[in-house]
Amino acid sequence: MNDFQICPNCGRRTPEENLRCIFCGDRLPVGRGTLGSFRFGRGRAIFIIVALLVVFFFLRLYMR
Repeated sequence: MNDFQICPNCGRRTPEENLRCIFCGDRLPVGRGTLGSFRFGRGRAIFIIVALLVVFFFLRLYMR
C-alpha cells in the first residue's frame, strides 16, 4: 500500500497507484497498482464509446 514510484517530470515520490503525479500533475509512465489496469489512451476510449453506441442503436432498431 505504501509503495512509491518516482515521477519522471519532477523527480518526487508519488504513490504507485496514482495515474498522475500528486506534485506536478504529469502523467506517470507506467500504470501500476490498483488503477493501473484501467489506464488506456484517449483514442481507445473513443473507439470503445463509438462501438458501444453502434451496438446500442442496432439493438434498438432490431427490437422495434
